[in-house]
Amino acid sequence: MKQRFLLVLLLIPLLIFASCGKTSVDNSNMHNTAYPVSVEQPDPEGSSTPSPEFSSAPSEPTATPVLPPAPATTPTPSSTPAPAQTDENSEKQQFNDTAIISDDGKTITVHNAYELLYHMASDKHFLLMPGDYNVYNTHFVEPYKPVLKSLENVIIEGVGNQQVEFLTSYIDCDVLYIENCKNITLKNLYLGHSPKVEYECEGSVLFLIRCQELTIESCTLFGCGAYGILGHEISNMLIQNSSFLDCEVNLAEIYDSKNIVIENSSFYNNEDESVEFERCRNIALRNCEFTGEFSPYPSLIFNGNDLIEYPSDGNTHVISFKEYSWGMLENVSVTGDKWFREASEKITALYEDLTVNFSKGTDQYHESTYIIFSVNYKESLPESEYLKQINEVLSIAGEYFKENIIIAVELDWPGDPDPDIYHSYGNKTIIHTAFNSFDSIMQDGRQYLSVDEARGLLFDWLPPVIDRIDMKPRYEENIEIKFINASIDGSDAYYLFEISNMDNIMFVLDVNAVNGSISDWFDGNDHAPVSHADIRHIQAVMDLLEEEGIDIADDVNWRAYIVNKNYLILVSSQGDSIGPFMLFEKEGKLWAEWYNDYSYD
Repeated sequence: MKQRFLLVLLLIPLLIFASCGKTSVDNSNMHNTAYPVSVEQPDPEGSSTPSPEFSSAPSEPTATPVLPPAPATTPTPSSTPAPAQTDENSEKQQFNDTAIISDDGKTITVHNAYELLYHMASDKHFLLMPGDYNVYNTHFVEPYKPVLKSLENVIIEGVGNQQVEFLTSYIDCDVLYIENCKNITLKNLYLGHSPKVEYECEGSVLFLIRCQELTIESCTLFGCGAYGILGHEISNMLIQNSSFLDCEVNLAEIYDSKNIVIENSSFYNNEDESVEFERCRNIALRNCEFTGEFSPYPSLIFNGNDLIEYPSDGNTHVISFKEYSWGMLENVSVTGDKWFREASEKITALYEDLTVNFSKGTDQYHESTYIIFSVNYKESLPESEYLKQINEVLSIAGEYFKENIIIAVELDWPGDPDPDIYHSYGNKTIIHTAFNSFDSIMQDGRQYLSVDEARGLLFDWLPPVIDRIDMKPRYEENIEIKFINASIDGSDAYYLFEISNMDNIMFVLDVNAVNGSISDWFDGNDHAPVSHADIRHIQAVMDLLEEEGIDIADDVNWRAYIVNKNYLILVSSQGDSIGPFMLFEKEGKLWAEWYNDYSYD
């Protein structure tokens, strides 16, 4: 028994030893799997690199054109980032790798984002043929994570005479996120989010953090991205021959960085974007243009201070050379509302000794932008030229602004009182100046009433003082009808009068200069017809006021008139008014009720 026990003890180790090594791993096919090799490079933060030398600049500013991108397939838009792939799934995914690698392995020609990221490594020069470079459509990149990280000596260059599109449709992601890299060059690329969306993108075009020796050359960075460049802790960056445009928040924001040169580049404002630097030093901008085509030029801000204070008047203003504690500006030009330069040349050619200015603002009521053209003449303008000049200016403005813009035109010349002819909302022209007749202004062959004729018609029409037991005339009145202005509304012409008693304004009414009809503004209608109220109308309103316990003043004269056929307004000789009241028939009786909750206070 003892011998058998010893034999078992000897056999157990032999069996364990024999079982070891029977399972082997076949590594022969690993290099055939399309899976990126992670290349971690040394952290460049500690390395010492010299500051970039300011490159020589041409004596004249060089406008940087926005190059049209080479055609490429635009990915399907999505507001949700592409889901990250697990290692297990990504190993199984395959793609057709058509990249062309040079003999020395340093230059690689790629055709899409898959090939670019699959071969991405330090010490490489990538030549990008036109294709789909949406990195988030690959399984190599996770949303909100760096696309290039801890790499050195990488050039990504678009091939051809046109910039190669480098786009993403994922509006919450950066087009290219670069972190902790050194000596990276982007060249001849058209970078942005596409297609554009009406709401704000969250991602930037380039997000750069803790990088050294970056070069951006002959590139266009465009919105709807939030920022063209959003950079933190950047050292030694050169941006040249590039354009920034249409970004939602700012064209560039760079923080805690140094040794940055921007030259021969253009920044285009869409609304109120800017180029901002915070806590930065040794910054140089040379031969750069800041332009607003239909807006002010982009602001240039250092540590919260706006450096450029030239007007946005369509003219180009140049800073030849200026030094600051943080760096310098050399041959930097700004042009705000560039459209106006060309438009003003066309307008000043309309008439001799003419100058023109413009102002812009926002109309909150109409939710629109308005632009006022102020046209000033050296001498008084003939009446036959009023509408002609206005229509010519409107036609020129229409070449630059199509939708959601309210165009106003103001004609003025020396005089006492100061003349003013104004054209604005609803194709209406207001004339605040003395003139002979509408005949000479309208030039359409129709016969028009004179101001005195229109005033006489209005005086004859005035509603009579109400004479009833509870509303007897109280005293004599001194009625005055004052001409305010003339207006042209489409093909109709009107005189506006103010009717007052002892300086108390009772009515403000229009008289049609062709047919003599009288109208009032009511509920959005500029020319609602008016008529006299009869005893039934007045009784319906008095019944309502009595029912609600409202007493009206009994020491003044009252008048009533109907506006827009079904609405009554009471007006006192002291200028007080009650109403409007809506009148309606019910069960054979005329009733009144307050309209739009108007009440008598």
